[in-house]
Amino acid sequence: MTNFRAYALAGAQYSIDLASQAKKKEDNLELLKINPHNYQFIIGGGTDFYLKYFKFGIELRSSFGIPDMLKRENTIYTDNIESLRSKMLWLCFTFE
Repeated sequence: MTNFRAYALAGAQYSIDLASQAKKKEDNLELLKINPHNYQFIIGGGTDFYLKYFKFGIELRSSFGIPDMLKRENTIYTDNIESLRSKMLWLCFTFE
């Protein structure tokens, strides 16, 4: 029991998409453009195992995007999509 630790985490995250085409002004209306800024809520938990020569950790995190990422341009492609939000699931292994 002394070589084990469990934890929970919750928080917020800001991310920016550097390859976003939202500001590009083209007449090509067939493209869906994604806004570069995203705010997410993160929740998860994990465990750490303290072994003889290293620490091994397993973490499961999930994030849920808050804003609608789709740039609305009033075309038939963007009008049919209700919302476009990011949802991610991470499984992380750490060796220290």
